Amino acid sequence: MSLRIEPLEGLDQARALSRCVYETCGLTHHRRWLYEPQQALAYNHAGYVSSFVAMEGDRCVGHLAGIRPFFEFDSFAPPAVEPKYREIGLSIVADSHPAGEVRALLTSALYGWAIEAGYEGMVNRCATHSPDEQALERAMGGVPTAMMLGSVPRATGGDMDGRSLSTLVSWVPMRGSQSQKVYVPRIDQDLYTAIYDELGEDREICEVSDLPAIGPSTQLRVHFDPNRQVGRVHVLDAGPDLARRVLEQVEWMLGGNIHHVAVYSPMTSPFTARALLELKGHGLCFGGVVPGLDGEDLMVLQGLRELDIREEGIHVLDPLGQRLLDRALADWRQSRGLQHRPKWIEAV
Repeated sequence: MSLRIEPLEGLDQARALSRCVYETCGLTHHRRWLYEPQQALAYNHAGYVSSFVAMEGDRCVGHLAGIRPFFEFDSFAPPAVEPKYREIGLSIVADSHPAGEVRALLTSALYGWAIEAGYEGMVNRCATHSPDEQALERAMGGVPTAMMLGSVPRATGGDMDGRSLSTLVSWVPMRGSQSQKVYVPRIDQDLYTAIYDELGEDREICEVSDLPAIGPSTQLRVHFDPNRQVGRVHVLDAGPDLARRVLEQVEWMLGGNIHHVAVYSPMTSPFTARALLELKGHGLCFGGVVPGLDGEDLMVLQGLRELDIREEGIHVLDPLGQRLLDRALADWRQSRGLQHRPKWIEAV
């Protein structure tokens, strides 16, 4: 196998990529612009996507990209500051080539580019039915930091049995983040300490003390993708009304047939830790943490519309990843038995 790994810079490469996507996925890929060479090239030139392609002659046989987080959602309200990290995604390998080998070559090129570009880190989401992806991520320095149950709904790419897929989120640190104080509920302190120790990050983990009952209102950004049936709530500034404000948005999305909602809230605010127990009481589950995103650690919670999670289909290689899975599943099982089950939770 003689492959060239190249950044996507020209229209001929973009056309070859679109053919590869069609040959591999048909017309089922959820990113429609991958079928539109000029749009794919425009996104690359704009810096929203940084694609690397595996070329064999004039044929594209693989693709991987560094993606500016949520750029498709933020087109009308871009972030005030350009994110200092990228997400790894859009992995495609032609059926005619060994997926593991091609993906390893693309991943190495992408990580080298990110280091040279000065990014603080990269976020990767490995499907938990694919040990090979997890092994490659670990070999590249990724550390498991969050477990997202059912985050790939069955209608948009579930497993072979037609159930939702879960993903293990890893953070690949490329530059150390600044030391900071983070607030964590007592029940999770050992787990968060293990995550930070594995990352080699300096954090002062604090418990929540008495907090004022009044203060500035919580500020949120909310996005959802009806095609993929996923949504997110990003807490920009946490206040004493955090639990109520988050629940309003989570219930609105899950009640509208969004199947997975991820909630990201700053751990530098004690209001995040204080709101956790109330949010769990309304059916939200533990997710984990995404560290150092633009200088701030974000606690991750998740709301699931469905309870159709096939536990035996979730395979995690890393011991820390297994701890994250066990913790998330414990909350998920508890949400099934709530005396006052939220109306958006569907029974199996």
